[in-house]
Amino acid sequence: MNYLKNGKDVSFDGIQRDIYYLLDEGSSVKDYMGYVEGDYNFDFVSQADRLQMKVGEQELVATEITENKYGFGARADGTYDYELEYKPGNRQDEEHFV
Repeated sequence: MNYLKNGKDVSFDGIQRDIYYLLDEGSSVKDYMGYVEGDYNFDFVSQADRLQMKVGEQELVATEITENKYGFGARADGTYDYELEYKPGNRQDEEHFV
């Protein structure tokens, strides 16, 4: 960061909770949770009605496919435009979304 900031102040305040992923069909992202023993441990709420995905300004409804796996943007053939899978791993350094 010191090299990239080129002498300027750097702040991540502007992105707050917004993360943008630019993907092509068939690609995926693995997003690992933070874990600090005795301080922070992510707890996933596995409920379709509590999940949302926005594509541009369009909000897509979540549908549970299997335990910890959700589809967004249902297609007529029963598939989804997007899928989210929570992988608890050891609930520490292996815990992530795909």
